[in-house]
Amino acid sequence: MLEKIAGSQRTEGRFFDDGEQRSIYLGSLSVNDDPAKPYGSGPQSDQIGYAFATASMNGASSSRPPTTNRSSTSSNSNAEPAIPSLRRAAAGARQA
Repeated sequence: MLEKIAGSQRTEGRFFDDGEQRSIYLGSLSVNDDPAKPYGSGPQSDQIGYAFATASMNGASSSRPPTTNRSSTSSNSNAEPAIPSLRRAAAGARQA
């Protein structure tokens, strides 16, 4: 779970494993004292991102790309992510 609790722009969400070196983040943006909405509430608050391992346990560098984090920009609040692993994580987030 990731939760930013300070400042006027906050995020709250969960990470889902997507292999040994990548996790998917699905969360929601909230502003000021507004409560965070669950992921899937719509493009105004939904967030999707990947987190990549940049080093193995023995300290060797990984060839994976850097972390990417983008807010959802779809105008359809029920839109499913196009990548199969994101679809699986989104389905799990909605059931949680």
